[in-house]
Amino acid sequence: MRLKSFTAISCPSTNLHPRQEWCINKCRAAYQCTRIVLRQVSQESEPIFDLIIELATQCNCEWRVLQEKTGISDEALSYFLDYAAMFLDSLGNYRVGLLLHQIEDLNHALIFNKGHGDRKIIPRLSSKDFRCICSYSQKATDCYKTVEIDIYSEEPSSIGFPDQGGASAYYPCSPDITKDEIEDVQRVLLQRDRHALDNTRLRKVRTNEDATYHVMVASSSFAPPEDPSDFIATHSNIRFEYGDYAAELEKVRRSLQESAKFASNEHQKQYIGHLSEFFRTGQIDTHRQAAISWVQNKAPVVEANIGFLTAYRDPAGLRRSCEGLVAIKNKEESKILTRLTDSVDSFRVSLPWVAIGHTSENEPYGAYENARFVTPDFVSLDG
Repeated sequence: MRLKSFTAISCPSTNLHPRQEWCINKCRAAYQCTRIVLRQVSQESEPIFDLIIELATQCNCEWRVLQEKTGISDEALSYFLDYAAMFLDSLGNYRVGLLLHQIEDLNHALIFNKGHGDRKIIPRLSSKDFRCICSYSQKATDCYKTVEIDIYSEEPSSIGFPDQGGASAYYPCSPDITKDEIEDVQRVLLQRDRHALDNTRLRKVRTNEDATYHVMVASSSFAPPEDPSDFIATHSNIRFEYGDYAAELEKVRRSLQESAKFASNEHQKQYIGHLSEFFRTGQIDTHRQAAISWVQNKAPVVEANIGFLTAYRDPAGLRRSCEGLVAIKNKEESKILTRLTDSVDSFRVSLPWVAIGHTSENEPYGAYENARFVTPDFVSLDG
């Protein structure tokens, strides 16, 4: 398990091609989303991440050195590395989208509940061995003490609504919030905008017998971008809190703004500008504008997409996970895909509904195929 990719993006770059600068700054921005992802999974995910990175840093990923110093067995080390690899791959201690039979192929990796993804990852090594490994570093030891119970607890066993026994960091500090309450708030917000929940979390605050619901909006600014008084007048039990993940998003914004200096066209500049503004204010409209610019940037050499993109882990299926994709175009494979799309008309004539259908000058491929094929932007990417 090497951390070269982690350290490389934190080092300043000099004398590089503009395209390399663009790529490095985008990679840095994507990596700076890491702690946001961890906080969207569980309260213990971030300290577990810190623990693993601390141990890897202290032994310079020379795990045999750590083993010699702590006296752990080969099996215990293997079990720890299995756990660390699975955790880092998921960026959290709940696995995403992995089937049980795939786990079994590892032979000795993890205890795993039956079913599909979003299940808790529990290490095979004993808590005693885990504690012994952490003794290599005082910081790791202190960190382990705070999360030992959460690491080994079998409940909550999966991502889900808190009142149904599930785990979800999308509803922080709200153990008594119910699915019905969550859906009631969602119903109100979605009337304003169908993407109003994309970059939010929800916190229930109880005062005496009354409860208010605080919508935590991801933004680097703590100031609301618009006056919420009209909304509050009709929905007095809902509040907006801006500045969720503020420190992390400000780092992402700085990296994006640095990458904008090396943009190769106007679409890239516009994408960075809109995306940076979205991370500052949390306003969904600016994210839509960024998405438009991203689509208009056809076949870039360096593909990048960062933001709250896909609803992976919200049990309600509405709040989006923070993601960062940076990939390099594979020119040779992309040429093959281009040849494929250029030849599409020769394939279309062989389609059964075209071959047996009635064609005309206006409908050369029959009633079920468009006369003009709109070529997709096919690109092969190396991540």
